Parts: sequence; structure tokens; C-alpha cells
Amino acid sequence: MIEVINLTKRYGTVTAVDGISFTVQPGVVTGFLGPNGAGKSTTMRAILGLDRPTSGTTLVNGRPFRDAPAPLSELGAMLEAKSLDKGRSARNHLLAIGATIGVGARRVDEVLELVGLTEVGGKNAGGFSLGMGQRLGIASALLGDPGTIMLDEPVNGLDPDGILWIRTLLKRFAEEGRTVFVSSHLMSEMELTAEHLIVIGQGRILADMPMQSFIQRSSQHRVMVVSPDAPRLRDALSRPGVAVTSDAADRLEIEGITAREVGELAAVHGVTLHQLTDIAPSLEEAFMELTRDTVAFHGTVASHQGIAA
Repeated sequence: MIEVINLTKRYGTVTAVDGISFTVQPGVVTGFLGPNGAGKSTTMRAILGLDRPTSGTTLVNGRPFRDAPAPLSELGAMLEAKSLDKGRSARNHLLAIGATIGVGARRVDEVLELVGLTEVGGKNAGGFSLGMGQRLGIASALLGDPGTIMLDEPVNGLDPDGILWIRTLLKRFAEEGRTVFVSSHLMSEMELTAEHLIVIGQGRILADMPMQSFIQRSSQHRVMVVSPDAPRLRDALSRPGVAVTSDAADRLEIEGITAREVGELAAVHGVTLHQLTDIAPSLEEAFMELTRDTVAFHGTVASHQGIAA
């Protein structure tokens, strides 16, 4: 279990994390989300004892991580996959880490097989692709067979097969009763992997709740209707608070009213419905809605005419 208690971290006049508290429970995959600059990396570094808090504390299994008698068996973490000696092979990199915690070649070979690097274990890790480097970083985190796992952007650089692999692996760890804490910007994958979410923005907790509760509270719910009487239904839906758009003559997408209400309104007006679908928002839509006012860095989309040759 990971506990963050009233954690504040300032760098000069900048407050990166502002009095946040949360608990990461065992047995579920917990996603850690936030825009760039929200304080995710600072929080993870504080949990590992790499950044000293300005105030507050972080605990792993009831004590500061730095006090753990066998740290890599308590918490396996990957914050930067390419943090390695580029002159060593993948296997020797893991053997060097293992030597510090009493883990030998047998366990090294086990984790190389687990992450799919057995065939390249003897190759120079400095020449690995981004995806292979990610796998090696995950192997390092798992070397001590920890009960708590914390990964920052674990799917970065992985191909579709690798993404499916890490999703399955994290879920399996949670099913085994381990604590799994994962940060990612890939919303579609997080929606498939995590059961609980902690969302941070401008250094403060914006949400701490189950995935489905987070998505369901979004206002981005829509209703999709297919009907030969779509124009008549559109006229009947003309009221304050209801927005109707259409990309085909027989199809409407409606916001501001439930599917049940649309069906009842159609019945009253004698409108034939071929399809009536309640479209729940995606995690990405719910996340963007919640964090739109906390994004520190905004890009723009330029037209072709506005880009100089």
C-alpha cells in the first residue's frame, strides 16, 4: 500500500505539489493522471524518497520507503526506463542490480523471460529501441518480486502486442493482491487497465474514485438516434439545454437529454426509431472536461495557410 499524506513540495517560488493526500490500495490497478506539469513525477519521486518533501510524508506499507530493510522487494519502480549503463548487456544490467539485493542469475533470467527479452539479454542495452528499453526498465522494477509496483508511462514505445502484454501483467499483479500504481498519458489504454483513478492538476487532487464513477460523472453523455423521421424529431427536441447535431439525414446526436427521455418524446410525436443509443463518454473526454482549466501548456492547431514554407 502507498500512502501520501499532506504532501507539499516547493522548488523556490514554484509549488509543484500542494498538500495532497491519497492512498493506493492493494488488489486494484490505480491510474495516476494529470496534464504535463501537474505534479505526477514529483509525487512519485517523493514516494521513492528521491525528492524530500517541503512538508507532509509518504509511506510504503506503513513506513517511509527509505526505511525499508529490502527496498526492491517492497516497491519496484520505473520512472525513467533509459536510466542504465549503456555499455552493459541487458542481463548484466539486471545482474548488477540484483547483486545489491542478493538476487542472482536465476531470478534475472526469470524476469528477462517475463518481459520478453530472453533472446536479446546478451545484447548491449544502449542499442535497445524505446520499447525494448521500456521492457528492461520494467524488468528492473520486478527484479525483487515486489508487493508494490509503481510505473511511469510503462506503455511508452511499446507495440500493440507489448501494450496488451503490460495491461495483462498489471491486472494479474493486482489479482495477486499487489499494489499497482501507474501513470500514463495514453487515456484509451488507461481506461482498459485501471480500476481506480487519482487525477492531479496544478499540484492538487482533482479526483480520487473508481474509473466508472469518474467517467459517469462527466457531462459528455450523448444520445445517438437513427430515424427516418429525424427532421421531425429534431424539431421536437428544440428546447433550452438540448443540443442536436447530425452527420446524416437519418441520424442525430443529442446532448442535454437522456435516451429514455428521447424515446418517450419520440413516442409522443409518433416518430419511428430504428436505433436509440446512449453513448457514454470516454475516459479521455471525462479527463479533458475535468482538467481543462489546469493545463499549463496549450498547443494550437494552425491552418495550412498560416504555416510558412
